[in-house]
Amino acid sequence: MKSPFFSIILPTYNRAHILPKAIDSLLRQQYENWELVIVDDGSSDNTKELVAAYIDERIRYIYQDNAERSAARNNGIVHSKGRYICFLDSDDYYENNHLQIIKEKIELENNPIAMIFNGVSRETNGQKTPMKTDYLNNSVNPICFFLEAKESIIPARVCLSTTILEEFRFPLNVNISEDLILWTQIALKYPILQIEERTVVYSIHDENSTNILNNPFKDQLSSLKIIFSNPQLKPQIPLRVKFNKLSSCYKGIGVFYLQKEAYLQVVKHHLISILYNPFSQNTKYKLYTIFVSLKAKLNLNRK
Repeated sequence: MKSPFFSIILPTYNRAHILPKAIDSLLRQQYENWELVIVDDGSSDNTKELVAAYIDERIRYIYQDNAERSAARNNGIVHSKGRYICFLDSDDYYENNHLQIIKEKIELENNPIAMIFNGVSRETNGQKTPMKTDYLNNSVNPICFFLEAKESIIPARVCLSTTILEEFRFPLNVNISEDLILWTQIALKYPILQIEERTVVYSIHDENSTNILNNPFKDQLSSLKIIFSNPQLKPQIPLRVKFNKLSSCYKGIGVFYLQKEAYLQVVKHHLISILYNPFSQNTKYKLYTIFVSLKAKLNLNRK
C-alpha cells in the first residue's frame, strides 16, 4: 500500500453496537487514499472481535488500557502515517464526499500546514438536520471563533497537517472541551481554514458526554479556566467573549442542578451567570428560575 494521504483516528470505548456505522462511512468515501487507525480504549465488550472483520491494509487496530479519549487520540497520532490527520468519534460518521472535499481544499491552498474544519449536521433518532454555519470571518480572530461558535468544532470536523501534531497534542486528564483547548493553542500559531460543506454527521443520543444529565458544563468550566489562564491566549480574548462564555457555562451548570432539584445550587450558578453577563437575553429566564427555585426550596423546608 502506498503512503496514505489521510490518517483517520477513531478512538472507541465499549461502542461495538454503533461502531460499524462510523467504519462503514470510511469505506464509502469517494477519495480512497486513507488509513483508519482504530484505538480501543480498554473496551470490555466485543469491539476487538467486531473490528477484526474489517481489518485490511487500510484499517489497523490498537488496544490500550483505558486512559480516556485524549490519550487514545494521541496514541493514534503516534501510529499514523498520513500527511494529514482527521478524527472520527465512534458514534459519528462522514458523508461520502468528506475526504474528497478536504483534499480539494488542500490542493487549492497548496498543501498548507494548517487546521481545516468542515460543516456539520446533527442526527437525532435517525433524523438528520443541517446545522447553521458559523463563519470564521465573523469573529475577531480564530480563537474567539472557537469560543463563540454556536456549533462546537468537534474533532470529527477537523483535519490537521501532521506537522502541527508533531508539536501539539490533546491535553490529558481533561474530559470535556479537551478539543477546544487544543484548537485554541493551534490557532495561536497556524492558519485556520473553513469548508462550508456539511460533510460530518454528529449523532445525538443519551450516551453523549455532552448530555446535560452528565453535567458537562462542570468539566467545560475547568477547560475554560485552562484556556483563560494561558498567558499567550489572554491578549487574544476580549473580556466580552470570556464573560459570555463563562456566563453560558454557569447557566448550563444551573440547568443541570435544576433537573436534580438542587435548588440552592441552581440559585448560585444562575446568579454567577447573571454577574458575568447581566445584559444577556436569558437574564429574565435566569431571574425567573432563581425565583422558582427559592420558592421550591422554601416549600421543601416547610414539609
